[in-house]
Amino acid sequence: MRLLVRALLRLFPAAFRRAFGAGMLATFDDQWRERASLALAWRTIADLIRSACLLWGRLLTCGGLAIRLPPERQGDNVMKTFWHELRLALRQLWKSPAFAVIAVSVLALGVGANTAVFSVVDAVLLRPLPYPEADRLVSVVETHKGVTADEVTLTSDFLDWRAQNHVFTAIAGFTDFTRTLTGIAEPLQLRTVKASADLLTILKVQPFLGRNFLPGEDAKGRDAVAILSYSLWQRSFGGNREVIGRSITLDDRPLTVVGVLPRDFRFPNGTIDLMTPLGKNEEAELKRGNEMTIVRNVIARLKPGVSLAQARAEMEVIESHLPRPFAGVQLSVRVLGLQEWLVGNVRATLLTLLCAVGFLLLMACANVANLLLSRAVSRQREMAVRSALGASRSRIAGQLLVESMVLGALGCAGGLALAFWTRGLLLSLVATSGPGIAALPLDLRVLAFAAVAAAASALVFGIGPALSGAGAPIAASLASDSRSLTGGARRQFWLNGLATAQVAIAIVLLTVGGLMLQSFWKMRYRDLGFQPDRLLMAKLKLSPARYPSGPKQVAFLDQVVEAARNLPGAQDAAIGSLPPGGGHATNGFGIEGRAFTSGRSPAARQCAVSAAYFRVLGIPVLRGRAMAESDAAGATPIALVSETFARRIFPGEDPLGKRIRMTAQEPYLTIVAEVGDVKTAGLAAEPEPVIYFPYRQAGSSGDPAVLVIRTALDPVALGPEVHKRVAQLDPLQPVASVETMEQHLTDSVSRPRLATILLTCFAALGLLLAGVGLYGVMSFLVRWRFREIGIRLAIGAQPGDVIRMVLTRSLRVILAGAVVGIGGALWLNRLMQGLLYGVSPADPLTFGAAVVFLSLVGLAASYIPARQASRIDPMATLRAE
Repeated sequence: MRLLVRALLRLFPAAFRRAFGAGMLATFDDQWRERASLALAWRTIADLIRSACLLWGRLLTCGGLAIRLPPERQGDNVMKTFWHELRLALRQLWKSPAFAVIAVSVLALGVGANTAVFSVVDAVLLRPLPYPEADRLVSVVETHKGVTADEVTLTSDFLDWRAQNHVFTAIAGFTDFTRTLTGIAEPLQLRTVKASADLLTILKVQPFLGRNFLPGEDAKGRDAVAILSYSLWQRSFGGNREVIGRSITLDDRPLTVVGVLPRDFRFPNGTIDLMTPLGKNEEAELKRGNEMTIVRNVIARLKPGVSLAQARAEMEVIESHLPRPFAGVQLSVRVLGLQEWLVGNVRATLLTLLCAVGFLLLMACANVANLLLSRAVSRQREMAVRSALGASRSRIAGQLLVESMVLGALGCAGGLALAFWTRGLLLSLVATSGPGIAALPLDLRVLAFAAVAAAASALVFGIGPALSGAGAPIAASLASDSRSLTGGARRQFWLNGLATAQVAIAIVLLTVGGLMLQSFWKMRYRDLGFQPDRLLMAKLKLSPARYPSGPKQVAFLDQVVEAARNLPGAQDAAIGSLPPGGGHATNGFGIEGRAFTSGRSPAARQCAVSAAYFRVLGIPVLRGRAMAESDAAGATPIALVSETFARRIFPGEDPLGKRIRMTAQEPYLTIVAEVGDVKTAGLAAEPEPVIYFPYRQAGSSGDPAVLVIRTALDPVALGPEVHKRVAQLDPLQPVASVETMEQHLTDSVSRPRLATILLTCFAALGLLLAGVGLYGVMSFLVRWRFREIGIRLAIGAQPGDVIRMVLTRSLRVILAGAVVGIGGALWLNRLMQGLLYGVSPADPLTFGAAVVFLSLVGLAASYIPARQASRIDPMATLRAE
């Protein structure tokens, strides 16, 4: 905002000095920092609007009216003149309530949509992260090329980074886990992180109570301490300050509480409940043996004076000299600003939405300009009389611009109300995993944006009608009646141009919305590989202390499945490792008869499931036999593989009978069946190779066990019963989450869903505004041509000819706008290619449907004035002329 004011000050120094005064300009920066309250924000906006009014005369001169401001508008009289014109503008709008309501509603829609989307963009992209000196925080990630797109880092490499770098003050790693807290009123499964001891120091966050982790507590065996989140401290420990030093039990391991995080602290990758030290055996990790582990995320703070490019260059050099644990493994390191790392995958979506609402605001401006041009016809005599009485062209144009300003102010107020009302809806649609989007406040920044958008809109839609109304010839206007149009060719050109622009923008919005709708439908509903309807999922993380071995895990899970099958309305139940969309194919495996090398082995997703898993989810068995209940411990180890696995690993071969194993120390599994593909890597990814094996032969493999229940009723109703039945079997075993499969899939594509919903709504609003705009233009042109139409009807033209004439003209405007809109859409859609799935940015079906649909709506809107024109009484029209 300061840059905007400084730029305007250079362009129009005299006007700004009259508006603000030299003293205010001298201390502008200091006063702006003090204006933090809402009242002062509105006062600042009022100052800017007042200055804009004073600048309009200068803008008119730049627009072609070579005139000077009259003396009465200079000096101390300027505000008196402004308030006089403001009262006159309000009276004019009061006399035309229908016009005022329509214009303000259209503007409120455009300003409100822009303000709502800007509040999301501001919270996610523009605001700094809620940490001191957040611009010095970076993310360092290691990617395993050719194996997975996941960002994972070997712990040994992280330790070498920490020891060898000279660009960071500190570097810390962390990994999130779901763990079970017991020893309180009821067991809870929490989202926790294991983090380096200096992670909070890097973020410059001090615990609300207690202390941070000590350096020695980061080592394995000395990591039996924990820091609670503020919310967990409140809900599970009653906010008791004596919690420091208290012992808690996490995954059956005693820990000592040493601190409580601040109330407003948000972890970089989302909300957490509890922190523990990383607890790595650093000596064993640096040997790069078979027991190597990974850290999911690494954060560092740049040293003073070190740039991101310098840090990136040094880390690439360090990475190139690190030893590789296995032959053939290709690793690369990426260094990004922390905010860029957190929001990189949503930046394109938000910028696309911002462009879309910008187009919507332009359509709203075009509609209001249409209304103002049409209204100018009925005010020709009024403007001519004012000119004849001595009013200058700048005074008339200024009055018309003040009316536009009033419309803009009312539209701004309505837009803010609309943005405030839709804030809750946006929060429910936006994934709140990042630290910067806990709320969408309508603060000074958002208010200033709304004010600037409204002021710019008032200038855009007001300048043309003002110049047109102020420039009409006096004699011709006084001689014409209310049904004639002085300067008609010019106004007709403006109207046709505005209607064409609206059609073009509507085409762009319709194609963007149509492409996103197709993409989301294909991602969310097509080729899932299973039947998601009427499925309920419940996640259980089994306690390693109470269920340490496969037989104990299997016995308990068998009881859970049996209890689930006996629930009212349940048809069947099964156990799986992770639901579809739960992870990438990262697990290596060996094939009998081929050399087994961990670094070069192919990768596949591994899932331990029960025999009924495929039946419950509706995954087809394409070849071979289904998994049976008899495939338990002691039986021949078996595996089922997905269609993609068979095609990639055994191209042109029959996979049945082939044998594979997970590690060189484990027995071979015989492939007995090939099953259909499931999108295990997410709905936006292609199916990856999957190996299924009986959980009765391997236990739960350490992953959370997922209970899947197919019901004949609403699956949501079974949620409380699942909690109750599991608690009856083991009171210390909590259920991490219970949700329907439909909800799980929808949440997994929350960002594309947000973009699709908003862009579809914007497309619908654009279509509505285009239809309204065409209706307004055709109605105006029909009223202008009353005499011509009456003469045509008098000399023998049929009503159908009149309708055809009006619709032909409308069709020309639609086709001209469609040509421009298709070109703009082809250019813009390339920018959003990364947001699309399974659909081309130049999809001919989408473009054709957009043009046809808009043409039908436009012709339907134009038919109403065409029908009215065909019913003109020629004799009455000619007598009136």
